[in-house]
Amino acid sequence: FEGIEKIREKNWRVRSHPQQQHKRQVSSLKDTGEILAPLDGVFFDPSLMDELIVRVSIPQLLERKQPVYPGVILFVPPGTGKSEFQSAVVQVYRNGGAYTEQVSASNLNSCWVGQLAKNIESTLEKAVEASNSIGLPSFLSFDEGSIFAQKADNGAASVSKHYQEAIDVFKRYIGNDVGKWLVLAISTNLLPQDFEEAMTREGRLTSFFISYPSQREVARMWKYFLQSRKVLDVSDEQALELAGLTGDESGALIANFCY
Repeated sequence: FEGIEKIREKNWRVRSHPQQQHKRQVSSLKDTGEILAPLDGVFFDPSLMDELIVRVSIPQLLERKQPVYPGVILFVPPGTGKSEFQSAVVQVYRNGGAYTEQVSASNLNSCWVGQLAKNIESTLEKAVEASNSIGLPSFLSFDEGSIFAQKADNGAASVSKHYQEAIDVFKRYIGNDVGKWLVLAISTNLLPQDFEEAMTREGRLTSFFISYPSQREVARMWKYFLQSRKVLDVSDEQALELAGLTGDESGALIANFCY
């Protein structure tokens, strides 16, 4: 698969030669750099980032094609940038003119057995209708969505039935024709052995372990936030030195420091 830099280059060329690829040019209101700009604030290992970009079907968004993959599950530990990645992808889809929504697990959940499944179905149906209307993939982000990834038989019988009905709704959409334009991202602090197998089988959601950033990635955070907030310009070497001094501090702390 192509990495994000190749995707940028490819779509610049598409925009530059509309007479050759008029069906595949990106939004007339934004160029590719503007559409992808939110990803600049995500600091994953480059090879992981490239694969995630493909798995959330950003190339297909830019080319106005049906998604190749239905999405991802991002798992453990907390504070590693999973939410930031999901928010960035939401903004990329929005920039590209597609339907997207950040879905709250707590808002969808209900004390009434069966209501969770109905709420999920309503959310998925709305996204499918939007895709059918505008001819673009739809992206749904379920942040802190452990209840959508865990095994349905965890808990008491009534709770298990509650989750099983919800999982059955996802199964009807993910990787099937009715949901062929849908892309999902679910973040969780669960481990893979706790995932519902039906959600992660071949053709459905791919699981990715998101680890704490390396020193080089922390250096990228320092350089990005210092420059984007117009605090000062630093070289790669200076950013790496800052990363060495601050250790494994979170991106949120670095961002707040640079205000």
